[in-house]
Amino acid sequence: MKSVPAPLPLFAAPLYAVTIADAAAHKDGLRAAIGHHREAVVLATGSHRNVWRTSKALHKSDDAHVAWLSGRILELVSRALGDRYDDWKQVVPGIDAMWANVGGFGAWLAPHNHHPQAWSGVYYVSGAPAPTPGEEDRGGQIAFVNPNPVAHPRSVAYAPTDGLLFLFPGWLEHMVHPNLRDDERVSVAFNIAVVPRGESPRDR
Repeated sequence: MKSVPAPLPLFAAPLYAVTIADAAAHKDGLRAAIGHHREAVVLATGSHRNVWRTSKALHKSDDAHVAWLSGRILELVSRALGDRYDDWKQVVPGIDAMWANVGGFGAWLAPHNHHPQAWSGVYYVSGAPAPTPGEEDRGGQIAFVNPNPVAHPRSVAYAPTDGLLFLFPGWLEHMVHPNLRDDERVSVAFNIAVVPRGESPRDR
């Protein structure tokens, strides 16, 4: 062997993040649309604690603000992942599920993933205020867990801010630290399916 080949990216996990420029114009409208589901949904259990959640069909709503968010999500997916899917010549992305999570003081999400979904993400309609400089408070932050159990760091956390949109592989383990403030945190999670052209994620 005359030369050593370049290493292959075996466990790299891509994380895309963007702050939506016109988020403020839709913040109140999204909160109102999500609020319509508050009385109809039982307190979420499973990986959620002190959080209530809408159904996973939020993207099917005819609300204009929800439609705006769906469009922004698919815009990020299309631009960020085009190189991975040959510029979408044979397949197309679509929202397979979308749901809102709303939690006040003490709300948290246990470590979980969205496998077997291809891609997942979260959009922050309104996040808990950022901690003051020097304050060691991860309350309400989303943490992504390193898939290598002996690697350092074990996780990387990000503070939620209004209008922040994340996109990541569905297999990537993540959690949300307990919200230690009285401010209500409203986020919208989603799953992305990639299907052959001519099909819809809802057909599967």
